[in-house]
Amino acid sequence: MNKQELRAHYLSLRSQLSEERKQEAAKHLFQKLQSISFDRLASFCSTKGEIDLQKINEHYASLGRLLLPRRSEKSLKYFLVTDLSALEPSPYGLREPIPDLNTASALTKRDLILVPGLAFDSEHFRLGYGKGHFDRFLSEHPSVPTAAVGYREQLSVTPLPRDPWDLPVQTLLLF
Repeated sequence: MNKQELRAHYLSLRSQLSEERKQEAAKHLFQKLQSISFDRLASFCSTKGEIDLQKINEHYASLGRLLLPRRSEKSLKYFLVTDLSALEPSPYGLREPIPDLNTASALTKRDLILVPGLAFDSEHFRLGYGKGHFDRFLSEHPSVPTAAVGYREQLSVTPLPRDPWDLPVQTLLLF
């Protein structure tokens, strides 16, 4: 299958997961993050059936350790977020930090970037949504640890197709 066919396949697969299954996965991800050492969590706001990061984001925001991205046409910029009500819908339909209410922040090698995707393979490559935001950002920040997050059902048994600019993440956190 090509990337477009794979995207359709994994979107369909993800939409068929039960609410109980989705809640179980989010709970296990939260527990796993508690056992990983990092200064700040560069997360994202879940959408379209992605693993639910709401409780994780609330927890790290309350600790003053949450970074969330704001997308521009071709890039990501992270903001320190301590109040999730300081977000707004983006043109992409995602909740993103309001720049006037949050502080832009550079990432360091002591932070952890959570990376979304539609599918992942055993070589830690991911199939994203096709816009390239995360691949561009990750290529500019190679020293910051990365973890793809999702459901174990999103793990492809065969290597995913990739382009020269596609980058693997360091860790898969699939539950």
